[in-house]
Amino acid sequence: EAMGKWKVPSIMIPGNHDQIDWRGTDHALTPLRTSYQIFAQNSDREHDDNDIKSLEQYPGPLILSQPTKLFGALFVPHIRDKKRMNSVLASKEAFQSNALFVHADVK
Repeated sequence: EAMGKWKVPSIMIPGNHDQIDWRGTDHALTPLRTSYQIFAQNSDREHDDNDIKSLEQYPGPLILSQPTKLFGALFVPHIRDKKRMNSVLASKEAFQSNALFVHADVK
């Protein structure tokens, strides 16, 4: 119910507890990718539950399953292979990003 009222775009990166295999390509966030779009009542129009045109549409979450540069930021989901994670974080894309959003182990 709460997500049905959400109007703010969401960007999600899978974490270690979301992954269902060691490759990290399949994870618990996968069903959210195409499971819903959010429709909210447009306050400027008369609302009819059977008329989708009387609703405003908002996209569901954007799920980034691979390292992705978006809006000047680098989004990095959990990567179990530490050498690969280090390579992504040491990349030119990482150094040229305005922000890093990383799900990583911190020691």
